[in-house]
Amino acid sequence: MSLFGQSNNQDDVCIFSLKGSLDVSVQKALKDGLDKLLDPALPDLVVDLSAVTFIDSACLGTLAAFLKTVRKAGGDFKLASLCADVRSIFQITRLDTVFELHDTVHEAVASFFK
Repeated sequence: MSLFGQSNNQDDVCIFSLKGSLDVSVQKALKDGLDKLLDPALPDLVVDLSAVTFIDSACLGTLAAFLKTVRKAGGDFKLASLCADVRSIFQITRLDTVFELHDTVHEAVASFFK
């Protein structure tokens, strides 16, 4: 089963989805997949986490490193549609203060244009 779901572009923002349980067993695949999404022509990204059921510290670290890389390249990376359990993990780790979390993909995309 692939970790990455659908991917598309909307208003010059790359939107992609992740699915399943994001734990240490998929960390390398997550990093490799994220690296492939880096595109200087589309530096802004939104990830739809609605199909993610769990995320561990290894994958949280991978997302945080990717955020740093994207921002260094002049873009931004926002998260959308987190289930209650995954949102709780971001809150417990205080990563909700690092990442922009949005209720929907539409809200995340719109936030780039405020």
